[in-house]
Formats: sequence, structure tokens, C-alpha cells
Amino acid sequence: MSGAGDTAAPLGGFFGLELPDTGAGLWAHWGAARGLAFANATSALAALVRRAAPGAVWFPGFVCAEFTHAVPEGQRRYYAVDEDLGPEAGTLDPAPGDIVVGVNYFGRAAGAAGAAWRARVAAHPRVTFVEDCAQALDTGVAPWGQWRLYSPRKLAGIPDGGLLVPMDGAGGRQVLPPAPEAPPVEAVQAALAAKLARMEHPLDNALWHPMNQAHEAAHAVSGQGMSTLSRRLMGLIDVAAVSARRHENYRVLAEALAPWSVLADPDPAFVPFGFPVRLAPGQRDRVAQALYGQGIFPAVHWRDLPGVPSARDRARAESWLTLPCDQRWSVDDMARMARAFAGAAA
Repeated sequence: MSGAGDTAAPLGGFFGLELPDTGAGLWAHWGAARGLAFANATSALAALVRRAAPGAVWFPGFVCAEFTHAVPEGQRRYYAVDEDLGPEAGTLDPAPGDIVVGVNYFGRAAGAAGAAWRARVAAHPRVTFVEDCAQALDTGVAPWGQWRLYSPRKLAGIPDGGLLVPMDGAGGRQVLPPAPEAPPVEAVQAALAAKLARMEHPLDNALWHPMNQAHEAAHAVSGQGMSTLSRRLMGLIDVAAVSARRHENYRVLAEALAPWSVLADPDPAFVPFGFPVRLAPGQRDRVAQALYGQGIFPAVHWRDLPGVPSARDRARAESWLTLPCDQRWSVDDMARMARAFAGAAA
């Protein structure tokens, strides 16, 4: 029996939001319960770096510059990315105790289904390898790193969150950093605002796009955790349905836009993040503007690269676009987008 002095949830009063705490869906699919849930993936990586105290942290030269801010500038190192989107030979030379971050670009395990990375992990048993899965709902292959980072808001309608998940069997049981603090309600409201605006006013791009841009720009490294709202929303995501729709949409684009495709496989085992296309130098921004004018908003990965990128990485940043093929859209939407892109690129 509870006494008056016990700490317990208040009884009665107004109703708060009611979302089931299923622990299923995307939360279970990523094994999030084994790890820690921070406000964003940059903060999750920063926590790992503080715990591991590496001499250096290696990033690919083709990566979001803001992501590297998880690490003090003096500890950052960069390697070039080869044609198969794995580490380029001769550019990655970690010392014992270092951390190496590899990106699973567009949902695909980098370097021949992760083979290039597995060889490096085996050759460097005293180096910690981290898979950046910001674009990867499911790579379709076993993990190659000791840790995975996930950014659910980049794959579904989740307001916030960056997950740091240890991979059992990928090099021994890892020691988690200290758990993050519960976020203040103001932070949760700020993360939710743009997504709520888009839900309520889906056609008013001028309303919610600036809101989202401002919130993304305000992201910072912190010790705050993921919101309860986001965690419970993750539990409601139907991973099988989301994956099937992404595959279906990707196949439409792969058939229609094969000459521009960055990735060779028209029906991949991994769950596609988007459909990346390669354009001629100087053509990318013109094509993007033409698509914007038709209400189609491809992503650019990434305009601003950190460090001193290789010529190949600079070319990617200047000529690639990622067309959306996610679960929000239909095959008819894909056909319309393919026609618009082909017309703009002609």
C-alpha cells in the first residue's frame, strides 16, 4: 500500500497525450533497448567519444560537417571515400584506441555489403568502429561495427532522437556511456513544432519548411535524452510496411532513371533511404531548382564538407541529388517525379 510520502504518478486531473508504450516497431527493430537514446545522433557520438577518450576520431570526407562537431576539432581526422562508398585505400590509418566512423550511405552497408569494413575491423582489433545509420533503416546485412548510431527523424515522422546501440558479437560487449538526462518540455515542443505544422497544414510549405530549417540549425551537442513522445512513436512504426513501400518506390525510380543512378542495384536487399542520382558538373543546382518549382524537394548530401575533401568527394557534393522514395509517397508520385527529373535533366 502506498503512503502519502511515496513518489508516484498523480491520480486524476486532465488527460495527457496517450500513446501506447509498445517497445515494438522501429524501437525493437533497431535493438534500442540495449543502448541509449539521446536528443540527436551527434550528441550520442559525443557521449561515446567522451567515454572512450580516443586519440583521434576518423570521419569520411563525404559526410555532414555538423555531425563531426561531436568531436573536438583537434581530434578529427578524415579519410576519402572510394567508388563503392567504402574507405579509400591509403587514406585511413587509425592508431590503437582511435574511433572510426563509417557511413552506411543511402541505407546500404558501405563497401560491398560491408566487406571492406569487416576486413578493416578484423585488422584493427584495438580500434572502435561505429556505423552511422542515419540513412539506414535496415542494411540487409549483419552489422560490421561495434556500435550503430541511428537518427529516427530522418527516416520517419519522429520529432527527435539519436540512438547509440552496441552490436553484440561485433567485437565483445561494449560499455555504455552515462545515460542522458530527460529533456526539458521546451525542447520537446521545439522538436515537435515543425512536424505538427506540416501535419495540420500539409500544403503550406512556406509555414513549416522554415520552422524545420531553424530547428535543424539549432541542434547542438548536449546531454539531453530522446523524448518519451519520440520513443513511443518509434514503437508504432510498422517496419515491414515502411520497408515494402520504400522498395516499391525505389524500383519505379530505378527503372525510369537508370542512366543517372548512383547505385547499380535496381532492387537492393537494403531498405532504401532515397534514390541518389548523379548529374553533370554544374547541372545539379539547376535541376534541383526546377524540381523545387514543381513541389518536389530532393535532398543534397552534402553542400558543405568538413576538412579537406578529396576530388571525388567534392564532386559528389557538387553533382549528387537524393530523390525521395520513402513511405509517404506512392508509385504514382514516383512516376511524376521521374518525369519531372528527366525533363529537367535533359
